[in-house]
Amino acid sequence: MALSNSMRLLPEAALARDAARDPARDALPADVLQMFLTEHECRFEEPPSPSHLSSLSCRVFYLAFSGLTSGAARGWAGGLPGRAAPALARLVRLAVTPSVVKKQLMNVQKHADSLDETEISILWSSNEVLVRHLLDERPVELAVRLARDHPLSPPQLTTSGGPAHNTQWVTVYLAYQNGRVFDAIRMWTEALERKVSAAPVCYICYCRLHPACGQLPRLTCHQCNNKFHTDCIHKWFASSHKSNCPLCRSTF
Repeated sequence: MALSNSMRLLPEAALARDAARDPARDALPADVLQMFLTEHECRFEEPPSPSHLSSLSCRVFYLAFSGLTSGAARGWAGGLPGRAAPALARLVRLAVTPSVVKKQLMNVQKHADSLDETEISILWSSNEVLVRHLLDERPVELAVRLARDHPLSPPQLTTSGGPAHNTQWVTVYLAYQNGRVFDAIRMWTEALERKVSAAPVCYICYCRLHPACGQLPRLTCHQCNNKFHTDCIHKWFASSHKSNCPLCRSTF
């Protein structure tokens, strides 16, 4: 209800949009944008002026989508009628996203050197963080791209070079638990390290991560319960001309 009232009290220039305007050049007037980013004093000794109400409404909107209540704000936004949703997404993109993303990326930049065996690059123009983590001397990569209307829309995550690993929790942490990007990166590297440390060694190549594809041993001998990389066991069968386990010699 508070956000609905704030939307109604926003200055007209915050919601107006020329349909013929190039979306790439779409922007809020500087004075209106400042209303979202500036702290405003609440005075109750006299009735607030219309301009003061507009300024307070802008600030309430910004804090709702940039602070601890952003999850509730997203839930409210999900219930908006069709024509109101694009207007809201535009307002978040113009008034909230640049400031919030800048804070996130600056926090990543500040702490980037604190993670061992990890290189972090920031692509400021695309709101993207690229992570390269050495896992058993093998590079594993993670890319986190914050949405153009962050935090209204969830980030996009892609991984490559390492073992199959669920990153859905990273999206949930960033999009629905108001997490910081750097903390998500740190937890991701720690989770990978734990997963690899707990995995068995393939007794054909004597590695946890396959030297070529980076996958963990997955094929299990039903007799001795040892695991092997798929490529390794296939090469063993081809070279030995048998389908026996290289350790217990039982039929695989």
